[in-house]
Amino acid sequence: MSMSSRPLLKKGIAELEKLFDQNRDDPQFLKTLLAELSERKVPRARELHRRALQAVSVSRETPKAKAEIEAARESRARVAASSRAAAAIPPEQSAHAAEPIKEPQIRGPVRIAPEPPPVTNKATDILGAWTAMEVLSPPSFRKPEDLASGDRFRIAPLDKGKLPWEGDGEKSRPNQKLYYQIVLGSIDMEAAVSSLLQIYSDSRIERPSARGEAVLATIMVDRTGRPVESEAVSISSFGWGVPVALAGRLRDLGNWSQVERQLVEQLEEKIVSEDKDGNPLPLTAKAIDAAYRWLVETLGLDARFAEQPVFAVRSYQYFKLQDPPESILLNSFFLEDLARAAELTGTERVRRTSTAILARQNRRRGGT
Repeated sequence: MSMSSRPLLKKGIAELEKLFDQNRDDPQFLKTLLAELSERKVPRARELHRRALQAVSVSRETPKAKAEIEAARESRARVAASSRAAAAIPPEQSAHAAEPIKEPQIRGPVRIAPEPPPVTNKATDILGAWTAMEVLSPPSFRKPEDLASGDRFRIAPLDKGKLPWEGDGEKSRPNQKLYYQIVLGSIDMEAAVSSLLQIYSDSRIERPSARGEAVLATIMVDRTGRPVESEAVSISSFGWGVPVALAGRLRDLGNWSQVERQLVEQLEEKIVSEDKDGNPLPLTAKAIDAAYRWLVETLGLDARFAEQPVFAVRSYQYFKLQDPPESILLNSFFLEDLARAAELTGTERVRRTSTAILARQNRRRGGT
């Protein structure tokens, strides 16, 4: 391809990303951008090429929405002109001035980024903003064994017709007690982050790439498949935060620590069952699937992002220790410290808000 046919040849990848964010609705620009990116092989260029292709497909699927956006822009221009003209009319004539033109409503799948909240130096706001960033920054994995220090033997499949603890079960290692950490589904990082970037553009030069999957939740069971007595459940902040952010409720992300406690309690109630004598029962494939579906529905997580449970991680603990092993890391290290700092600043309002958020989710779920 000659230089004359590559008008974007001299643009760096950071500048191309900025141009894409500014012109993602321009079909001609997208065509030129795709042609240029097809000549570049670096990872950021390939990622931008994928995003540009997605933007092209969206623009083709929603011509009506695009027309409505353009109409809204023209209407806003007319409203601004009308307002300036009204400001120039003397007070005695203003009563006879024409009423402002109402903006048409934009319908369809188009999502408009919400206005950012005002910037303040309040401790609670700073902690809330920091928490929001950590909520949407989960650890990720590409292969199941990444969750087991690369040890493939520790991965126990759940989709082979028989759970590893059913029947005669499995033997543990010498002087070790065997546990299973059931990975209760996962989230496609690339799909979820791409949806977020359609609303919230990322202008950082060194933008981190979103690859692999994030664990949605885990359930710790003993070698017989029974949930452990304490801290059996862990839930990913990312699985909760993505739907909240896509709904434009960024401020609510700062309430994760309060919401987490309630979600954990509710999920624990779903997985614990007893026989007629009050003894806990092992988890079954049906119970695991029901817990996963309940969690996805409760979080409001889009099915495009969610992957069903297919494996557990074998974990071992010295046989003299009564506590189970540590759970797989699902969330940022900072979240617990940020929650403690928020409590020390007296965030009673945050606790009330988190209760209201879950109440709204429960009402919405009950109405469907």
